[in-house]
Amino acid sequence: MEFNKYNFTSNDFSEKRQKEHILFNSDGQHQPNNVIGSKYPKTNSFHYQMEEIAPYLKNKRHAIDIGSRWGSCACECQNLGFEYVHLIEIQQKYFKGISYNVDFSKADGYNYAAGDRVGYWNPRTHKTQDKEASGSIPSISGDSLNVEHCDFIKIDTDGPDRLALDGCWETIQRCKPIIYIELDEGQRAWESKHGLASELDKVWWKVCDLYTVIRSKVEKDNYIMVPKND
Repeated sequence: MEFNKYNFTSNDFSEKRQKEHILFNSDGQHQPNNVIGSKYPKTNSFHYQMEEIAPYLKNKRHAIDIGSRWGSCACECQNLGFEYVHLIEIQQKYFKGISYNVDFSKADGYNYAAGDRVGYWNPRTHKTQDKEASGSIPSISGDSLNVEHCDFIKIDTDGPDRLALDGCWETIQRCKPIIYIELDEGQRAWESKHGLASELDKVWWKVCDLYTVIRSKVEKDNYIMVPKND
C-alpha cells in the first residue's frame, strides 16, 4: 500500500499563539475546556507534559507524534526547538485545527491509523492485512516513515497504543528515542476485548528490556521511557 503526506491547503500557523500554548480547533476556536454541544473535544496544551519530558532529551532532531489530535505535542516539540515533527492522526476532522497550530515548514502530517505495519487495519479482526477489505482502514507505522534521526516518540491513540509502539520497534532499536506513552485501564480493556493483551505484553516487555520506565507526575497513566545506559 502506498501512503502520502496530508495535503494542507493552508497553514495559518501563529508563532505567537504557539509560544503562548494556545491551540485552535478546526473552527479556529481556542477551547481549553469541555463545552456542551460542541462538535469538537477540548484543545488541551501539551506544555506541562513536555516540561517533564524535556530534561531527558539529549537531542532535538526529529519527533514522531502518533495520535496527534490538534497537534498539541507537535507544537511543544517546535517550541522546544525540534528540527522536524512527523504527525500521524486517524481522524481527518482534526487536520484543519492542526494547520492553525503547527508550522508545516518544519513538520508533515499523515491521515492514517497508526498500527504495527503498513496495510489495512480491519476493525472486525483488529489485525493489519495487506489487502483492503470492506470497512478496513488504511494504516501506517512509525517505522514506515523511515525517520533517520528520531529523538522522541509520543503515542496516544486511545486504545491500540502498544500496537503503535510495536510499529516503532525498528526505529526504537536504531535511534533509542525518548518515548511518552499512555497505558491505562482503557488501553488494557481494548487489548483484552480484541484478544491482543498477551501479544502486546510481549511488545511492552521487549521495549522495557532496553528502557527505564518512569511514571509521569503530570498526566495520570502516562509513562516516560528513557533508554538504559544513556
